[in-house]
Amino acid sequence: MYIMRFKPSHLKIFSVSLFLIFVFSCAYHEPKTPTLPAYNASPNTPISTAQTGKTGQTAPSQGPSEDALANGVKNFNFSSKSLFRPVSWRDLPTFESTPTAQIWSDLLENCIKPHPIWSPSCKEMRPLTLADEQEQRMWMLSQLQAYRVESLEGDNTGLLTSYYEPIFKASLTQHDGFNYPIYAPPPGLLANKKRGDAWYSRRDIETLGTLQNELQHQALAWLEDPLDVMILHVQGSARLRIESTPGQIQDYRASFAASNDLPYQSIAKWMLDQGLTKDISWQGIRAALDKNPQWIKEALWSNPRYIFFSLSSLTDPSLGPIGAMGSPLKAHLSVAVDPKSIPLGMPLWLESEGSASVKKMVLSQDTGNAINGSIRADYFAGTGKEAGDFANKIKQNLKLWLILPRAFHP
Repeated sequence: MYIMRFKPSHLKIFSVSLFLIFVFSCAYHEPKTPTLPAYNASPNTPISTAQTGKTGQTAPSQGPSEDALANGVKNFNFSSKSLFRPVSWRDLPTFESTPTAQIWSDLLENCIKPHPIWSPSCKEMRPLTLADEQEQRMWMLSQLQAYRVESLEGDNTGLLTSYYEPIFKASLTQHDGFNYPIYAPPPGLLANKKRGDAWYSRRDIETLGTLQNELQHQALAWLEDPLDVMILHVQGSARLRIESTPGQIQDYRASFAASNDLPYQSIAKWMLDQGLTKDISWQGIRAALDKNPQWIKEALWSNPRYIFFSLSSLTDPSLGPIGAMGSPLKAHLSVAVDPKSIPLGMPLWLESEGSASVKKMVLSQDTGNAINGSIRADYFAGTGKEAGDFANKIKQNLKLWLILPRAFHP
């Protein structure tokens, strides 16, 4: 039988090998799921680059400097209505249970047309599109920071409403059944805008002969019901189903083009004040006016704000209406905000409870005349009746968090 004999040199090599195996086995460990990093600053300290005479309030923003827009990471105060308090990612409701792939997808959607602050981070994100979720999550947690949005008075709860894109039957010409026009901006309105003046009220536009003459050649399409026109004016856009030839339906989109610059007044509030209805949904308003047709004109004239439109063929039905940033809105992702509080092109985390529970990432991609305030958002629900049913019931509390690259501090 052959017996292996070790020379002293063999024993030395064998001992070194055992030692190296032991060292490497102790150093190796299974990769851990990334944890949420703590933020160094106190979560009770508002981030602000300028102070007014009132404690805890930021000075009105003069807008970003050219360097800030170029670099995307300079410190500047971009809000005159809000404070932003740094918080832990754990403070964002449902963040930890939301799939990373969904959050990453929403952030990339924001990168299609981001605020300049976000541009450098978008460049870093794109190469990581094919990375695994753990790597993407590590990047988010290390490179981004969440801020709770507060009013200058320190309130952190505001109001969430919702809007949608209705669908109406329409005609390109006035005829029986289609008698209520939507208009393109008239020359007189455009001249007033150049001077910075408001134009005539809704009542004036619909009753003064001189204005009717000016609008005579501005009609884009005609709807079946005056309340449909009001709904279109409130929502800001609609899909119009127009019978171009007998039996041939073509879809168009009516999009916001201009307004008379008078303040929006709620027709629902007016009807409540008159005791005409207790149901302030569009269905409730329509039912009340059907019972009281003598009040229709006064009800509509209670809102002096008037909207003018552009009309275009609908080439891709999957795309939403164009928002304030010039890109299509996405259902249950886009929100309208007050740009004096939240800049456009920003990812936000939203929490709202009421008729619906909404806890998710959204994108600030639109604005609206009635959307004013530091903690205020209008949630785009999509197109058609189902979206309208959802939007009509949403008027509930709101909490917002702004997501920013860590390189930038508001």
